[in-house]
Amino acid sequence: MQQARLAGRTVMEPDLDLNEFSCSAVIDWIEILVALDRPTQFQWVQSAIGLVDGRKVFVKDIDDPVAPVKTLFRFKIQEPRIGRVRTALNAIERRFGLAQAPILMAVEISIDFTPKAPSDEIRRKLMGVLVRHHFPGRDVLANMADRPRCTWDTGAKKTRFVLPLRATRNLKINQYQLVSCENDRPVFVDATYYVGELGGPVMWRIMDKVIDQQNRTAGTLVALDEHQRRVRVEVTLETPELHRLGIEWFDDLAEANFLKLQRGFFKFMLPTFDDANANLARKAMNADRHTKFLNTGVLGLLLMDDAIRREAKLRRPKLRDELLKKRKSIKPEARPGVGSAGTLVAYAAMNKKIETALRHLGERVRSG
Repeated sequence: MQQARLAGRTVMEPDLDLNEFSCSAVIDWIEILVALDRPTQFQWVQSAIGLVDGRKVFVKDIDDPVAPVKTLFRFKIQEPRIGRVRTALNAIERRFGLAQAPILMAVEISIDFTPKAPSDEIRRKLMGVLVRHHFPGRDVLANMADRPRCTWDTGAKKTRFVLPLRATRNLKINQYQLVSCENDRPVFVDATYYVGELGGPVMWRIMDKVIDQQNRTAGTLVALDEHQRRVRVEVTLETPELHRLGIEWFDDLAEANFLKLQRGFFKFMLPTFDDANANLARKAMNADRHTKFLNTGVLGLLLMDDAIRREAKLRRPKLRDELLKKRKSIKPEARPGVGSAGTLVAYAAMNKKIETALRHLGERVRSG
């Protein structure tokens, strides 16, 4: 590669044939805020919207809780088809009138990878690949609730942070944690991997999906047969992030460019390493970086590299002063622009597969 930041480096790519999977993108659910022209009771709104694609719509009023009638209602619609949702909203408008166009409050979009030949092993391999190579492209460390983690168990959920940083003002403690591999906590393959705060502007989940339509309150679920089991990457976008993308009204969804979602939310990267013929010190660093990547993925590796650069920058003035005492000069600092991706490179095969799935999703939404 010609870029200075990648000179003399080798790319490591998963030994996994992505052609063994079909890949599709779906809208899991949407939440819409509807302001009625005249107040009414919850049950009449529920009755008017009816079923959408044979599924009951979750309706919640968000007006004054003591008021007998309301005008603001929030609808959550599972696996929506845009045309069917529009028909349901038209029924609401005919019956009660709308004070304004329906507002899109939140949306969850998923990419599903389904093995063409059912296999637990190949799904678990892909789960590991997706977790390690997922690149959020934004700061997910500053806020504790954003940090990469996995959860498991259906009752009292257990949470395991991949990079267990401390809430401390002593930056050296976390600096050491980012560089060291001692306290890394790799994701369990049968857990759900999260990045981003629950209820925050953006949250990702990666999972080996073997059940569907789970209702924890009722204790019900649908166990998927082996041909339906798949690995899923999903992102939930709340109102602030939708507005940043220029999506405010429900009708904006039909005009959205779903390919633009890939850059910010469905991006996967590959790690690079120094040439294998490097000196012993670099070989040792390569080994540490390799372990960091296996434990924490490209995100942990990028943070490790950033921490090493910060530490070197802090040590440089002291080293320069020591050399000056010995009438020696320090070598000029190499300054190849590393950018936000550091020494990572795009995982082209994965990104291409996701790009195709998102393009087809956009076509289905527009045709609906």
